[in-house]
Amino acid sequence: LLCSCPYRYSTCLCECVWDSDLLWTDFHQKLVDHALISMDTYLGQFPDIKSRIAKRDRKLVDYDSARHNYAAVNKGKKKEGIKITKAEEELERAQKVFEEINIDLQEELPSLWNSRVGFYVNTFQSVAGLEEKFHREMGKINQNLNDTLEKLENQDMSRLVYAAYIHNVKAMHDYNANDSDELELKAGDVVLVVSYENPDEEDEGWLVGVKESDWIQHKDQGKKGVFPENFTQRM
Repeated sequence: LLCSCPYRYSTCLCECVWDSDLLWTDFHQKLVDHALISMDTYLGQFPDIKSRIAKRDRKLVDYDSARHNYAAVNKGKKKEGIKITKAEEELERAQKVFEEINIDLQEELPSLWNSRVGFYVNTFQSVAGLEEKFHREMGKINQNLNDTLEKLENQDMSRLVYAAYIHNVKAMHDYNANDSDELELKAGDVVLVVSYENPDEEDEGWLVGVKESDWIQHKDQGKKGVFPENFTQRM
C-alpha cells in the first residue's frame, strides 16, 4: 500500500480504509458468484417452462378438437371412409404431440417444485455465511480503526506538549514538594519546561513543567507543576 500520509498511524488509518474497500469488493463479488448468478440460473428456467405449459394447453385444445371431429364423423348417418381415416390420423397426430409435451412436463414440474427447498436453503446459507464473514472481518477492521484513532489522538496530544515546551532540564538534587501545585523531583529526573498559562503567576526562580517520565507513561498534562530552577540544570 502506497500512502502519502506523513505519520505511521496515519498510514495505518489509510490501510484500514483500503482494507475496508477490498473487503466490500470481495463480499460483493462472492455474493454475485455464489448467490445472484445461481438465482438467475434458477429463475431462468421459468420462462421456458411457462412457454411449454402454454404450448401444452394449446395442444390440448387441438387434441380435444380432433377427438370431437372424429366422434362427429363416426356418428354420421353416412359414414365416409376417407373422412373417417383422415379424422383418425388427425386425432392420432394431435394425441401424440399433446402426450409427448404432457409427459415431459409431468416429469419436470414435480422435480422443479421439489428443488425449490434445496435451492432456497443453499442460497440463504450461502448469503448468511458471506454476510457473517463480512461483518466479522469488518468488525476487526473497525476495531483496528478505533485503536488507530486512539493512537493518533495520543500522538497529537504528545506533539502539542512537545511543541509547547520551551526546553528541558535535569534535576541535580531531590526536591520534596511542599504544596499540591509543586513537582516532586528526584536527582536525574528530566523535566519538560513549559510556559506559564498565566504570566502573572510566574515567580522568579521557579519553573513549571512536567516530568518526561510521567508524560511518556501517562500523556497527562495534569501532572505538571512548579519547581525551583536552582535544583535543576538546563540540558
